[in-house]
Amino acid sequence: MLNGQAVYEWGISLVEKIDFSYVVLFMIAAVTYYLIRPVIIWLITSQAIRLLNYVMTSFIILLFLMGGIALTAIFQLQLLEAALHSLAAFGGCLVIAHLLKFVFQKKIKRA
Repeated sequence: MLNGQAVYEWGISLVEKIDFSYVVLFMIAAVTYYLIRPVIIWLITSQAIRLLNYVMTSFIILLFLMGGIALTAIFQLQLLEAALHSLAAFGGCLVIAHLLKFVFQKKIKRA
Protein backbone atom coordinates (compact mmCIF):
# COMPACT_ATOMS: atom_id res chain seq x y z
CA MET A 1 0.00 0.00 0.00
CA LEU A 2 1.28 3.46 -0.84
CA ASN A 3 1.77 5.98 1.89
CA GLY A 4 2.28 9.72 1.59
CA GLN A 5 6.04 9.55 2.08
CA ALA A 6 6.49 7.03 -0.78
CA VAL A 7 4.43 9.17 -3.15
CA TYR A 8 6.40 12.27 -2.14
CA GLU A 9 9.75 10.53 -2.71
CA TRP A 10 8.54 9.25 -6.11
CA GLY A 11 7.50 12.79 -7.08
CA ILE A 12 10.85 14.24 -6.01
CA SER A 13 12.77 11.59 -7.98
CA LEU A 14 10.59 12.27 -11.05
CA VAL A 15 11.27 16.02 -10.86
CA GLU A 16 15.02 15.35 -10.57
CA LYS A 17 14.94 13.15 -13.71
CA ILE A 18 13.10 15.66 -15.93
CA ASP A 19 15.35 17.96 -17.93
CA PHE A 20 14.15 21.57 -17.57
CA SER A 21 14.83 22.30 -21.25
CA TYR A 22 12.08 19.83 -22.24
CA VAL A 23 9.53 21.69 -20.17
CA VAL A 24 10.59 25.09 -21.54
CA LEU A 25 10.58 23.92 -25.15
CA PHE A 26 7.19 22.24 -24.69
CA MET A 27 5.75 25.46 -23.29
CA ILE A 28 7.26 27.51 -26.16
CA ALA A 29 5.68 25.11 -28.67
CA ALA A 30 2.28 25.38 -26.95
CA VAL A 31 2.34 29.19 -26.74
CA THR A 32 3.51 29.52 -30.34
CA TYR A 33 0.78 27.14 -31.51
CA TYR A 34 -1.96 29.12 -29.79
CA LEU A 35 -0.57 32.47 -31.00
CA ILE A 36 -0.22 31.40 -34.64
CA ARG A 37 -3.45 29.39 -34.89
CA PRO A 38 -5.78 32.41 -35.34
CA VAL A 39 -3.50 33.82 -38.05
CA ILE A 40 -3.53 30.51 -39.95
CA ILE A 41 -7.32 30.26 -39.65
CA TRP A 42 -7.65 33.83 -40.94
CA LEU A 43 -5.33 33.08 -43.86
CA ILE A 44 -7.35 29.99 -44.78
CA THR A 45 -10.74 31.72 -44.52
CA SER A 46 -9.51 34.68 -46.56
CA GLN A 47 -8.15 32.20 -49.12
CA ALA A 48 -4.64 33.62 -49.00
CA ILE A 49 -3.19 30.37 -50.29
CA ARG A 50 -0.10 31.90 -51.88
CA LEU A 51 0.82 33.75 -48.70
CA LEU A 52 0.26 30.62 -46.63
CA ASN A 53 2.42 28.59 -49.04
CA TYR A 54 5.15 31.24 -48.81
CA VAL A 55 5.06 31.25 -45.02
CA MET A 56 5.16 27.45 -44.76
CA THR A 57 7.95 27.16 -47.34
CA SER A 58 9.99 29.80 -45.53
CA PHE A 59 9.42 28.01 -42.25
CA ILE A 60 10.56 24.68 -43.67
CA ILE A 61 13.68 26.25 -45.20
CA LEU A 62 14.51 27.95 -41.89
CA LEU A 63 13.87 24.72 -40.04
CA PHE A 64 16.30 22.79 -42.23
CA LEU A 65 18.83 25.61 -42.07
CA MET A 66 18.70 25.81 -38.28
CA GLY A 67 18.71 22.03 -38.00
CA GLY A 68 21.82 21.87 -40.14
CA ILE A 69 23.52 24.53 -38.06
CA ALA A 70 22.56 22.74 -34.85
CA LEU A 71 23.81 19.40 -36.15
CA THR A 72 27.20 20.85 -37.04
CA ALA A 73 27.71 22.29 -33.57
CA ILE A 74 28.45 19.56 -31.05
CA PHE A 75 27.20 21.58 -28.10
CA GLN A 76 23.80 22.22 -29.68
CA LEU A 77 23.08 18.54 -30.32
CA GLN A 78 21.51 18.07 -26.87
CA LEU A 79 19.31 21.13 -27.35
CA LEU A 80 18.19 19.85 -30.77
CA GLU A 81 17.35 16.49 -29.24
CA ALA A 82 15.33 18.17 -26.49
CA ALA A 83 13.54 20.36 -29.05
CA LEU A 84 12.59 17.38 -31.21
CA HIS A 85 11.34 15.40 -28.21
CA SER A 86 9.32 18.37 -26.96
CA LEU A 87 7.76 18.97 -30.38
CA ALA A 88 6.89 15.28 -30.65
CA ALA A 89 5.26 15.33 -27.21
CA PHE A 90 3.32 18.48 -28.07
CA GLY A 91 2.18 16.93 -31.36
CA GLY A 92 1.03 13.84 -29.50
CA CYS A 93 -0.95 16.01 -27.08
CA LEU A 94 -2.60 17.77 -30.03
CA VAL A 95 -3.56 14.44 -31.61
CA ILE A 96 -5.06 13.18 -28.35
CA ALA A 97 -6.96 16.45 -27.82
CA HIS A 98 -8.40 16.38 -31.35
CA LEU A 99 -9.38 12.71 -31.01
CA LEU A 100 -11.14 13.38 -27.70
CA LYS A 101 -12.92 16.37 -29.22
CA PHE A 102 -14.04 14.24 -32.18
CA VAL A 103 -15.31 11.42 -29.93
CA PHE A 104 -17.23 13.76 -27.60
CA GLN A 105 -18.78 15.71 -30.49
CA LYS A 106 -19.92 12.45 -32.07
CA LYS A 107 -21.50 11.32 -28.77
CA ILE A 108 -23.30 14.66 -28.37
CA LYS A 109 -24.69 14.46 -31.92
CA ARG A 110 -26.08 10.96 -31.22
CA ALA A 111 -27.86 12.09 -28.05
